[in-house]
Amino acid sequence: MRANAPGRPQVVAVVATHDRRDTTLRCLRSLLAAAGSVDLGVVHVDDASGDGTAEAVRELLPGVVQVHGDGQLYWAGAMRVGLARAEEDDPDYVLWLNDDVVLDPDALEALLELAPSPEDPTIAVGATRDPVTGELSYAAVRRIATWRGRTFEPIPPGADEEPAAMNGNLVLVPRRVRQVVGTMDPHYRHGIADYDYGLRAVERGVRIASTHRTIGTCSRNDDAGTWRDPTLSRRRRLQLLNAPTGRPFREWARFQRRNGGVWPIATLSPYVRTVLTPARRPADGGRPQVAIVYKSLPHYRVPLYERLRERLDREGVDLRVLIGDPPVGASARQDTATMDWVEPVPQHEWRLGGRSLVWQSALRRVRSCDLVVVEQASKLLLNDVLAVWRHAGGPALGLWGHGVNRDEQHRSRLGEWWKRHTITACDWWFAYTAGTAALVAAAGFPTECTTDLQNATDTRELRAAADRRRDATSDRTGGPTNPPTVAFVGSLYAGKGLEDLVAAADRVRARVPDVEFVVVGDGEDRPILDHAATTRPWFRLLGVRTGEDLVEALEPVRCVVCPAAVGLVVLDAFALGLPVVTARADNHGPEIEYVEHDRNGLVVDTPASDPAFAETVVDLLTDDDLHRRLVAGCRATADRLTVEATAERFADGILRCLGRR
Repeated sequence: MRANAPGRPQVVAVVATHDRRDTTLRCLRSLLAAAGSVDLGVVHVDDASGDGTAEAVRELLPGVVQVHGDGQLYWAGAMRVGLARAEEDDPDYVLWLNDDVVLDPDALEALLELAPSPEDPTIAVGATRDPVTGELSYAAVRRIATWRGRTFEPIPPGADEEPAAMNGNLVLVPRRVRQVVGTMDPHYRHGIADYDYGLRAVERGVRIASTHRTIGTCSRNDDAGTWRDPTLSRRRRLQLLNAPTGRPFREWARFQRRNGGVWPIATLSPYVRTVLTPARRPADGGRPQVAIVYKSLPHYRVPLYERLRERLDREGVDLRVLIGDPPVGASARQDTATMDWVEPVPQHEWRLGGRSLVWQSALRRVRSCDLVVVEQASKLLLNDVLAVWRHAGGPALGLWGHGVNRDEQHRSRLGEWWKRHTITACDWWFAYTAGTAALVAAAGFPTECTTDLQNATDTRELRAAADRRRDATSDRTGGPTNPPTVAFVGSLYAGKGLEDLVAAADRVRARVPDVEFVVVGDGEDRPILDHAATTRPWFRLLGVRTGEDLVEALEPVRCVVCPAAVGLVVLDAFALGLPVVTARADNHGPEIEYVEHDRNGLVVDTPASDPAFAETVVDLLTDDDLHRRLVAGCRATADRLTVEATAERFADGILRCLGRR
């Protein structure tokens, strides 16, 4: 190894290899390209490769320092040998470099910015991305305490968070840190050593800093063929678990004992999980299986499931949808549907006072699945069983929903308490909206394991029907209707603000004498509106309308009003170019986020019972410029919020979750 060039930081890269000739050469070529103004040296520890790796490295780097192992060093052992050799020359920095990392051209500069002096007590960690997906693969890590011990997960680049340790794939260690911490613990042969080093470093006052962007590529290790592979037998998984590349018992016990928690439980946990987990051999030649379990099948979900199934099938994943039988939640609204490929599962409901508990008999059906996605609801007892089972080797668990029950008047205190305490008890979150995703993140769930679905329904047929009707009649875009008409669209049940709707209609009628109101929908509270209609000939109930019939019913309508409990109906309104007027309420669904004030609708900052709500409707009926602007905003929103886009996001989240598992 050559002497340090004056004024240039000396960096010695330590690379450990075994039978990955082409991968190693690609890594080293990227290292040379990233050297820049660094005085670079390389220590190569080849652990008895049989594919000519050592010879190829000498040809590429004539000045390389090469150390040969006997094939039993493994990663940590080989790195300790290489680090000891590098330390003989006392370089300014030592670079830990996995041979499957491909550096960006400015990678070393980015690392040196984090630790600009050899005397800086800072470990500089390079974040890497997957070469195919571009997603974060390795970086500095946060430590998470669970009942099973300490676990670690990468911290996204740029996050304002102090790391607890790091993945050892791309790490720059200054001289000062090596003097304080020393080398890797000799008790570890393979993959625990990097976490242990980082934890010990932090305990001794060393800071860990990660780059604010990824500075290279590195594929995440695949579970196939490892102790985590559920298709292998218990015996084989136990063998791999206790092998040097798994969680060898003595090393794992030492790590857990040193790093806190109830270490006996943490040590035994992977062994118990492996023993309790039967081998799962997915059908159809090993294709992963994903199940969605839901208490009913609303008609508006059918297009989403169909598109999601097609999308996953193209990716080699089987989707199963298990629906409760009889459905729970069906009422006078009669909004359930059927599909020929769904699987009915027995479902039992027990009433407890004003609440209910539901058991879905799906455990046997999903035991061969790799991922089960359930509705996040505190009354669904199956969710709690699946949340525990995932720790004992069961399928990964995905939660799909709102995060909280936003209906403050009708939600259960106990149920919401349980939701808060189980909101992170899953492997992936499928959040309805960005607001739900933010709520889940605030609860401590990692954002990189969350998918913002931007939940939408299929409005293509509705828009096509509107276009056909528009072509067959005169174009009414932007012009006032004669007479002006306002619509309420949705199910008629407690919480929709139906009394406020009638009061607002009276106020609007007093200001706009020829206005008419139509109500599209049905439900258990229809009698409230039936009574109102008997004394108001301009207030008409049309019942449930869909497709062409809905378009025809809403053709003369200038806007849609939602006094409370805004839901998916706003997507139908936007698809038809109908601005939405709504008011402040404590029971809006997450879809309230889609209503943007003065862009595609108007949001009144008072309850609908306030006269201001009616005045806002009057403004929209009488101001043509305002109406034209909001109609344009409705169409832009409808173009963005589609069931196709929701299905794509859902599929992407499922595939990412399967990849992490």
